[in-house]
Amino acid sequence: EKGIKIDFSERTGWQHALYSLAQLTRSKDGKLGLFHCDIEDGPALSFRGIHMFTGPPSWELHKKMSDLVLLPLKMNKTVLQCEQANWTSFPQIHNSISIPLEELQKEFAYLRNKQVEPIPLIQSLGHMEWFFKPLSTRKWAVNPQYPYTLNPTNPAARKAILSIWDDAFSLL
Repeated sequence: EKGIKIDFSERTGWQHALYSLAQLTRSKDGKLGLFHCDIEDGPALSFRGIHMFTGPPSWELHKKMSDLVLLPLKMNKTVLQCEQANWTSFPQIHNSISIPLEELQKEFAYLRNKQVEPIPLIQSLGHMEWFFKPLSTRKWAVNPQYPYTLNPTNPAARKAILSIWDDAFSLL
């Protein structure tokens, strides 16, 4: 039987089938053709993802990476480390590598449209150097002399990080 038959149960399967077809395409004597083969394809892993950092120029780079590499490899999750966004609840933590909220929102919408689940990563107990850069927030560190870990026993510290999470939830 000649031709191409694609069975899929959801939009993601169709998208992945098209990438597989593109990967099987070859050029010979100035014409495009496909290798003859039978393919039964299904993901071996439910989580096929990547962890990426954000910053002012990251959206264009991430879009290009998605289009040229990640989508053809059928990635379905992107963990975006985005704690250094320009969160409205804490403008004092904005710095030169803070991503504008509009760009973060664009990236999340783009990924969802491409059937990729965007997962925000906001360091929230440890690894919080980003939050403690301004002197005004260091009072909420476990050790203000080495501001790295948020003090979860301090109600004001909990309220501070929850306000950033609220910004993220409402935006993303």
